Amino acid sequence: MWPLSRPAPSVLPAWSNPAALLSEAWRVFGEWREQRERARMPARPTRQPSLPPSLSQPLALSNPILPALAALIPLLRGALHVCILDPLARGLIRVPRTGASAADERKVSKFAESAWKCLAYATLFTLGVLALSGSPWAPAPLGAPGSTLASARVAVWATGWPAAVALSPAAARYWTAQAAFYLSSLISLFAWEHRRSDFGVMVAHHLTTLALIGGASLARLEGPGITVAALHDPADIFLEGAKVASYAGFHSLATLCFVALALTWGATRLCVLPLLAADAWRAGCGGGAGLWARHAPPHIPAAKPLSILLWALVAMHTYWFALIARIAAGQLFGGEGRVTRDVREEDEVEENEVEAVVLEKEGMK
Repeated sequence: MWPLSRPAPSVLPAWSNPAALLSEAWRVFGEWREQRERARMPARPTRQPSLPPSLSQPLALSNPILPALAALIPLLRGALHVCILDPLARGLIRVPRTGASAADERKVSKFAESAWKCLAYATLFTLGVLALSGSPWAPAPLGAPGSTLASARVAVWATGWPAAVALSPAAARYWTAQAAFYLSSLISLFAWEHRRSDFGVMVAHHLTTLALIGGASLARLEGPGITVAALHDPADIFLEGAKVASYAGFHSLATLCFVALALTWGATRLCVLPLLAADAWRAGCGGGAGLWARHAPPHIPAAKPLSILLWALVAMHTYWFALIARIAAGQLFGGEGRVTRDVREEDEVEENEVEAVVLEKEGMK
């Protein structure tokens, strides 16, 4: 009960003031009419910021020039083979166009194949450097002020996923060129190139790479995808360069390329790539601590299957590095030698026996 000295509060406007009551009723009626009109109107979609052309659709899957570029690459390879690479191989190896043995013809063919791949990987590497220059996901060089390994790893993923960062024209060209090259390389494995002992692993590698490119495009993770692709190109340049130098008889240059191959392969594919695969899994699971929790995207569900594909690549690279290590062991413990053939090749002359390591001492034939 209220005290006698204090009147009870009034809930409704006083009847003694009809103007106030009328004003209140008009206000309530206006609100009701506005809500009714709003309910009758169709829901307007929330306005989303327009995406730049490079992010409006999955780039690697929808770019109209991708099929044309994938078809053009074999044509370009054939033209270079006929006009430049085959004459160059015959001049360096001293193999005539007529009357050459089958072994010399195979060496010319393998020289041209490795020279084409060396040129292709060098082109991709150049495009990758241009794509990463100034991009928001490119990690700062280690040793730069404020740059650490942790900050470099975070920079690859902290790009405002899913659509806040547009691909630069250089990055778009590189991403499309990577997809077209590996698509054409997969076809060339069956239709063009020499069959080697690791044929199945190579097919799996190209399929995994294409799955990574397509998956990264669908998930709007072109930045991490481009970073992973750029890590692969340097080692392939040294690999094909070592074979070209060996076929041409420049054994000192082949040895230098082989040493660079071993160092680059171990650093990029067996050290950095596993870290990126682990970071992809962390991004797919969400959470984290320290610098990652402060700067990286909190949760990218599509990164988890991409992490599985990256770990598959790590397993294949480990297999190939074991072959490289066998060559290195032969050089260290087998005396002074030289790399003479691709470790994965099969010698058709010697009853198709797989040559795991081929190091010949000076003076041996």
